[in-house]
Amino acid sequence: MKKTILSLLLVSASYSAMAERYPTAEEFAQQIRDSGAEKVISGIPETDEGLWNEIFKHISNGDAAWLKLIPSISMTGAASWNEQLGTALAQAIPKNVNGVMEIIDDSNISISTSSVCSMPLYHETVPEQNEYVVKAIQALYKSNSVQAQKCLQQLITTVGQSSQFREVD
Repeated sequence: MKKTILSLLLVSASYSAMAERYPTAEEFAQQIRDSGAEKVISGIPETDEGLWNEIFKHISNGDAAWLKLIPSISMTGAASWNEQLGTALAQAIPKNVNGVMEIIDDSNISISTSSVCSMPLYHETVPEQNEYVVKAIQALYKSNSVQAQKCLQQLITTVGQSSQFREVD
């Protein structure tokens, strides 16, 4: 019986050690306050896709706490980081349109209207892109902010110039 309990404890402990724990938005914000955004972002290895994916997952889901961090962390990483940031913000539009609109800054290319609102979706299928466009337009149309209307116009212009937006059976 003791061996069984000990074995279960060891398995449980090793499983817990294997499970990665990512920082919350509040913990990440504290790291930025303590060390500076540039140092925190550059300290994340480009090969650490787990942490990057976790950060971008929260942003693309429109998590308000993570969205508030965007102005302080934009333009601190590699070009690929800034591109992914624009994509994650675009994906967040249907989920938290006002949260995204509050942080768009046209003086910062990575979070500008042209970067976020021009459908920067590179890995989605045509049906996924079509679904995104419909949901994003609905969210932007319902928002009363001037920035949302500006974003809506950018999205419509982009879709109008796109050869990839088409009907799917």
